[in-house]
Amino acid sequence: MIYEFLEQYGWLLVLVLGALLVCLMFVQGANSLLSSLGGDDEGRKLVIQSTARKWKYTFITFVLFGVALYFSFPHFYSPSVGGAFWLWMVAVCSFVLQTLCYIIQNALDSKTFRFFLVLNGYVGPLSLGSLLATFFEDNSLWVLVLGLSVFFLTRIMGILYVMNNVKDADIRARGRLRLLGSTIAFLVLFVSYLVHLLLKEIL
Repeated sequence: MIYEFLEQYGWLLVLVLGALLVCLMFVQGANSLLSSLGGDDEGRKLVIQSTARKWKYTFITFVLFGVALYFSFPHFYSPSVGGAFWLWMVAVCSFVLQTLCYIIQNALDSKTFRFFLVLNGYVGPLSLGSLLATFFEDNSLWVLVLGLSVFFLTRIMGILYVMNNVKDADIRARGRLRLLGSTIAFLVLFVSYLVHLLLKEIL
């Protein structure tokens, strides 16, 4: 009885923190579009300044999610799990690298700093989305589909956040254009995965 309660509590904790983490990953979504949203150096600085105020919340939630995942499902940290273990390691390295970049940004040249932010913007959401998919999937194709769904969802949130916080007409215009493409990509991928998940047991 106690074991069943703890197991259900562990699932609830992981789901809540995982959902919160995805919601806060607008930082990664905006960083993945740093060049295309910012346009020039001044525009990129505005985007970075906008996301730099929020990255700590994302990182703290990521750490809490990792701790909850470890205590609830310690096998995810075992190399014997295969793909889930390596996806987790990639996600950890990506977030730690982003944190170091923000902390020592004054010691880095602007191109290196932006490169690592963009790298985290791609790798972070993709690896975490794929990691979550391993709870339900063994097929690497569908794991990648959910990973890409999370990636485009973070882009949507990142674009909306930047458009709301950066008072620049050019950035907002570029944001509206990229918002349409990211939304279409997210809907196609997420609906495909949802249909697959609903029909999985039937088929």
